Amino acid sequence: MNDEKLETIHKSLVNGQRKQMVKQIDEYGLYDFWSDYKIHLKYLYVTTETQLAYFSDAVISYHRIKSRRKENSMEKITVYDYKGVWNRSFTTATEHQDVKKMDVKASCVGGKEGILAFFNHENRFCIAQGDDGHWWLMYTCDESWEDKIKESLKPK
Repeated sequence: MNDEKLETIHKSLVNGQRKQMVKQIDEYGLYDFWSDYKIHLKYLYVTTETQLAYFSDAVISYHRIKSRRKENSMEKITVYDYKGVWNRSFTTATEHQDVKKMDVKASCVGGKEGILAFFNHENRFCIAQGDDGHWWLMYTCDESWEDKIKESLKPK
């Protein structure tokens, strides 16, 4: 048990620096941390209620932040252009035409099996629609528009 590290992690929680706390817990060692932190709280606080309040706050905060990071992580997906969006022809591909296939890393709403994916490919910002892990290209524009699009989606 490393009392100095435990106290640093606890101070991060108390001061509301929860993202920093998550990083510190990961560095401490996730599996060792929880049992050591429980003992550390017994030395700091007399009442079980206070110990439980801090312990549960740390557990809930840790898992919420880790969960959010997973939701926002990049996924490897395959996107197909059935409608000619890439070449701006917007026609339905026939069996005689080649369908463009793109293997990309994308930010997926709903994970790999989700509904929307945002990615960059060959100097373009792209949006794909998905259903049960199958993705098709919906929109593409020059990468220079990416920041403007993202800014417009932020709550005002």
